[in-house]
Amino acid sequence: KWGIFVEELDAAYVNLTGDVLVSAGLMAYLGPFTSTFRQRQMGEWIATCKKLNIPSSEKPTLINTLGDAVKIRQWNIESLPTDDFSVENAITIFAARRWPLMIDPQAPTRREK
Repeated sequence: KWGIFVEELDAAYVNLTGDVLVSAGLMAYLGPFTSTFRQRQMGEWIATCKKLNIPSSEKPTLINTLGDAVKIRQWNIESLPTDDFSVENAITIFAARRWPLMIDPQAPTRREK
């Protein structure tokens, strides 16, 4: 069990540069776009990383790179939808230094309590 964990940790360490690069791009540029566009753009960035020999995961995500499982679970308890798009938006809001421009496709922020 520990051997598998060590191998996964080694792979994550090797891929850290590209994963952080793609995640930073998502935070900086992709906030106001749809989930479909984000995924397509991130796929292009990953392909560019591979082309330039920058190590990265096959499908890096903001959730895996900057997410905190305990915070994410707490957000879900507090009614944040569990889809990746909503969680990525929440991570961006909490990790950004400035007010990010985001879209709210499910409108949970407008719901009456």
